[in-house]
Order: sequence, then C-alpha cells, then structure tokens
Amino acid sequence: MLRFCLMLMLLGAKGLSGQSANSTAEVVRKGMSCRQASTGHIECTYTIGQSLVVLIAGVGEDGATIFIDKTEGLKGDYYASISMAHQCVVVKPGEKTVSKKAGLPTFAFIAHRDGKVYPDWTQCRDANLAPPRS
Repeated sequence: MLRFCLMLMLLGAKGLSGQSANSTAEVVRKGMSCRQASTGHIECTYTIGQSLVVLIAGVGEDGATIFIDKTEGLKGDYYASISMAHQCVVVKPGEKTVSKKAGLPTFAFIAHRDGKVYPDWTQCRDANLAPPRS
C-alpha cells in the first residue's frame, strides 16, 4: 500500500500537469450524465469504472453539493478526493487500474461550477472561480 501511494506521488506529477494524454479524464467523461431535477437544479452523475460513483447536485450554484456515492478507495479501479485548494473533485486511478496499465497514471478534475471534466487542475480551478449561473 505504501509503495502504491509513493508511486502515485512520484509518478502522478505528469497527470497533474496535463501534459500527457489523459485517459482518466476520458473514462470520467464517458461515465458522465447530467439532468435537470424537478426542482430545477442540475444534477450530474459520474459513473467511473466499476468502483466509483460521484454525484454533484446543484451544478453551477453556490450551494452545490458533492457526494461520493460509491467507492472502494485505493483498492478499486478509480477513487476520488476533493481538493480544498482548487475546489475540484480529483479522480485518480486505483490499484486495479494502475496494475493493468503501463506508464504514468493520470488524474481527472471535475468542477462543481460547470460539471465539466478537466485534465488539468488549473483549468478546473478557473472554472470554479467563474461567477455562478443565475
């Protein structure tokens, strides 16, 4: 477990920079589904691989809420955390995905302000800084 975490820290920097092709962002986009609830709020669900489901209720609103609805943590194919620095959901490959793929792991970043998936944290941060939609 410690070796896996160290590998993500050391090798994951390329995923943070967005300089390589971002397969994690592609996986997240493929599992993305948004709809307007009866209350008028926009809800987006992200079914990511087999082990992670993230829901954002109130996309674009100041009171948007992020739910990690299903996770197996590091042991799954993907897992998520929320960064307080840029206010993005950070999707990372878990042990099942890293063990199957060669090369550096890549991260994906989901903005609560627009519900979009970004391959780079700075783009996600900038999206979250945009004014709320009316």
